[in-house]
Amino acid sequence: MGSACTWHLGETSYHYTRGDNFKITGFLQRAFGPAATSFRLVFNDTQRIHGHDAGIDKLMTWAPSPDGDPSNYGGQRLDALVGAGYEKGPFSFGIEGGVPVYQNLNGLQMSTSWLLNAGFQAMF
Repeated sequence: MGSACTWHLGETSYHYTRGDNFKITGFLQRAFGPAATSFRLVFNDTQRIHGHDAGIDKLMTWAPSPDGDPSNYGGQRLDALVGAGYEKGPFSFGIEGGVPVYQNLNGLQMSTSWLLNAGFQAMF
């Protein structure tokens, strides 16, 4: 199990504050010799942006865009992922895929449909 928090203290020089973030991960893993399988749950909660950037507000008057609106930022998501890995000598390879089982996004945002992680590692 792991967790991470990011707190944004104070305003930027552009007079807004990014939303704080909290993330927690829980996982199960089972090894079968050099191979392993895993199941992981990840919850991510990102708070809204507070305040406005005057420069972006000026741009939004003649070219409105959803990503310029601070109310379209943040939300909560719970992802479920399954994975497999293999290790041979100093090399290891892993792949993991999943889907969100819960999404509650703030404002107008693109939702996540699926996730895929893959990695290769060589140890010296």
